[in-house]
Amino acid sequence: MRKKAVLILLFSLLVCCGPTQAQLKQGQEAIAHYKLGMANLNDGMIQPAYIEFQKAVALDPGYRDAHYALGHIYALKEDATGAIAAFERVLVIDPGFSSAHNYLGKVYETQGRFDEAISHYRMALQNTQYETPQLPHYNLGQVYLAQSRYDAAIASFQNALKIDAGSAEAYRGLGSAYAGLGRVNDAILSYRRAIQIAPNYVEAHYAMALLYHKNGPPDLEKQSWMKIVELAPESLRGQEAKERLETLK
Repeated sequence: MRKKAVLILLFSLLVCCGPTQAQLKQGQEAIAHYKLGMANLNDGMIQPAYIEFQKAVALDPGYRDAHYALGHIYALKEDATGAIAAFERVLVIDPGFSSAHNYLGKVYETQGRFDEAISHYRMALQNTQYETPQLPHYNLGQVYLAQSRYDAAIASFQNALKIDAGSAEAYRGLGSAYAGLGRVNDAILSYRRAIQIAPNYVEAHYAMALLYHKNGPPDLEKQSWMKIVELAPESLRGQEAKERLETLK
């Protein structure tokens, strides 16, 4: 009898504490709004996507991915306050969600809040199952560059390259860190590797041009400026390259 009573009690708890039909329906509707929002986002329809994600979290306040998508929308709109609030909400729901830590770090980085950015990049790396740890390693390198912490930047970019050896961006960052330390040959090798991986990478050519401008020789500097003009003649980099070439005539 006692065993039967216990089973009845357990069944009652399951019935009492499980989701109701209305809650299940709300959850399904939230998923539908989220999927529609993602479809809109993939089509470049930012405002319709934003509305769908808002509907999703209204139906299911604990919907992690919908809050994350809202954070992305706010970031696209350059609304740092909204992005921070959305990503912080994500991390209340799932404190170990590395993508949210990394994205939140990026938002703080764009605001110049480097200590907070570093903290979140490091938290992103604490998850050993994070599928793209090269991203926070690279982002850490970028912050350390901005702080002129060149040795730390080198270590971070090298960590990123251990995971993704084909990252032209990481090689460009590594070159800039070497340049900051006056290690010109290492910087040149890193920039060349970035350009070998991505021949049309304007920022790598630009970094190389600036390095040659400071250290020579003039003919290699000229080649770098000419390549930038070839790749992006109407961009700000292209306009600067044209002006630099005028001084080298």
